[in-house]
Amino acid sequence: MAPELPRYVVLQSRYNAKYLSYVKEDEQIHGFLKFSGEEVVSPYSKFHVEMAKSSGATKGLVHIRCCYNKKYWVRRSQTHNWIVAGADEPLEDESKWSCTLFEPVYVDEHDPAQGVRFRHVQLRNCACLWRNSPPYDSCLVAASGTSNSDLCDACLIVLWDSLLVLPKHIALKSNNGRYLSAQCIERHPYLQFKFDDIGDPTVGNEVFHIGDGIVPIKSNHHGKFWRRSPNWIWADSELHDNENNKDMLFWPVKLDGKFLALRNLGNNFFLQESHHGREI
Repeated sequence: MAPELPRYVVLQSRYNAKYLSYVKEDEQIHGFLKFSGEEVVSPYSKFHVEMAKSSGATKGLVHIRCCYNKKYWVRRSQTHNWIVAGADEPLEDESKWSCTLFEPVYVDEHDPAQGVRFRHVQLRNCACLWRNSPPYDSCLVAASGTSNSDLCDACLIVLWDSLLVLPKHIALKSNNGRYLSAQCIERHPYLQFKFDDIGDPTVGNEVFHIGDGIVPIKSNHHGKFWRRSPNWIWADSELHDNENNKDMLFWPVKLDGKFLALRNLGNNFFLQESHHGREI
């Protein structure tokens, strides 16, 4: 069974956990695709999956276009198997080296979360991460004829439309019409949806981006970073020496319309307003 891929994706290597990215700055490999991205929301890492229009559509074949330069995945040349973002138009003639068709194949049909391989239809090889010396190390090449035991040819699919980049300074408003406010309750620095005035000095927060779409958040009023304790969110911590503390890290998720949710990495739960008004 062919995977049903979303329209816009980010691809994360199962081998090195980096994101597939368009190479712009390096003159030697300009236009190549490389598993080197650190940030999931980078414009270099966004790809558009298009279903084949010919009979290949019934087989689940796809074209993949780099959203940064608007070009399709294709072999670099007839004598090279590097996969680059270089084709202006999709080509479905499987007899030609410049064919842009790929066949997505589950790593494990019984567990889709294990990821997907992309088999180049004309070569019948899977696109994989190249393990060799610079500058071509980690670049994408159609060279894996059989399933790679190290998973160099396997990618995790990240849904682009679920990703959200928060601005540097934010105020958060609940569905009760009130803004999240820094409050001292029982001598603890809680956060409470309390005020309807966005200009109140207690409602401002500062967002810090540390890569991979993950953010620590600092309350301007308390002057401290948010932390889960145990499931309340307190603004009581310093980021220094706590960069890997999952209780202080959050993943913004885009919901329908103009709403967002924040997932705490410590317990993997979304933050919500409590009946007492002191938990988010």
